[in-house]
Amino acid sequence: GEGSTAFAIAPELVTEWRLAHLALLMAGAVHDIRHPGIMNPFMMATKHALAAEFPGRAGILEAMHAKTAMEILEVEGQDALELLQVNDKRKVREAIVELVLITDLSLQANFLKEWATRRQVAA
Repeated sequence: GEGSTAFAIAPELVTEWRLAHLALLMAGAVHDIRHPGIMNPFMMATKHALAAEFPGRAGILEAMHAKTAMEILEVEGQDALELLQVNDKRKVREAIVELVLITDLSLQANFLKEWATRRQVAA
């Protein structure tokens, strides 16, 4: 409903409930895809291969999850968004990536503060 996480991240979807619901569902399904069972700080400290693939990011895992999800959607026959209009497909893909990236625990405090501010302004 009003003030949900998806709308705090992707406000352009507020008027498009079906797209927002789809983005939330898909982001929830892929937010930990291919998770290796170790955390971002450990990956950076040990110079893990994923840290090299996504340099300068605190959210190494989240970037990998989002990239993997987008790669799956590009495989013919596996694109769950293929029936959407091109613009709607772009919006949903962008929202999925944003929703997955915000699952980085190091971003949670700032995100929650921004979300609370947006809710107060909207009230």
